[in-house]
Amino acid sequence: MISTMVSVYSALSPSHGFHPVSVTSLEGKALCQLRENCDLYLYYTLPPAIFVDRYELENYRDSFTFKHRGPTNLELPVFALDEEIDSQLLLHVQYSDAAELWACDNDVESPVPRVDVNLPLHVRYGRVSRDMEPFESVHVPWPEVFFACPRS
Repeated sequence: MISTMVSVYSALSPSHGFHPVSVTSLEGKALCQLRENCDLYLYYTLPPAIFVDRYELENYRDSFTFKHRGPTNLELPVFALDEEIDSQLLLHVQYSDAAELWACDNDVESPVPRVDVNLPLHVRYGRVSRDMEPFESVHVPWPEVFFACPRS
């Protein structure tokens, strides 16, 4: 039986600017068991103001593979899109690139196994207005994290 205790933390770094990185960290001894038989996925729902560059993500193929659904024109400002339609991104994490899982091969005194997933994001240009604040806040939901395991 697999212990299912894994802690998940997500943050944007930096939390402002046009090129943040979504950093999601998973920690827990259960990662040692899960990596043997289960696939790790992160599912992102991105608001229209936030996008990923599919061509840039190809450079991360040692860390994850991905499926993307949503606007693909990288140059459009947010007001040129349907502002009601979010994009979706599914990452399939490759454990081989997760350097911190070496702790699985050590004794109980070793550090807690950890997987970090870094996703580069981009912010679209917003509307120009003399009446608006000099910046706009955009809510970026944390990814949904799940493991796909065979039936046992």
